[in-house]
Amino acid sequence: MNAHALQIWLVQAIREHSPVVDMMRTAWAWPIAESFHFLGLCLLIGCVGAFDLRLLGVMRRVPIATVHRLIPFGLLGFAINIVTGSLFLLTEPDQYIYNPSFHFKLLFLAIAGTNASLFYVTSFRRVFTDPSPRLDAPRHARIIA
Repeated sequence: MNAHALQIWLVQAIREHSPVVDMMRTAWAWPIAESFHFLGLCLLIGCVGAFDLRLLGVMRRVPIATVHRLIPFGLLGFAINIVTGSLFLLTEPDQYIYNPSFHFKLLFLAIAGTNASLFYVTSFRRVFTDPSPRLDAPRHARIIA
């Protein structure tokens, strides 16, 4: 079975009357899920963006560790987006599976996840183990931000 035939089979299998698809096709489920998806995106971009900006030197009066406390809220936003995005994908799979923009979105999400992991593997300790409060993050952390 080639990749295109597998995609067609997957779309048809998902379209079979699943409870999730039936629920998402009610009058209010899709708009509510979109609202939560947007709120999750706001949490993610707002919290992680604030931390990245602090690493880049903005808000120098605020300690880096204080801004880092926002990261769990950003991860909550990402989790909300995973759940709601999965609902969209399950409800209208052909709008996403065949769309090159969706493929690029997944690629960029993977790159962003790799970048965040790279920060925590390489720079996190250097940023937070310095006994004196730093005004600037180490250069490597700024590059990742």
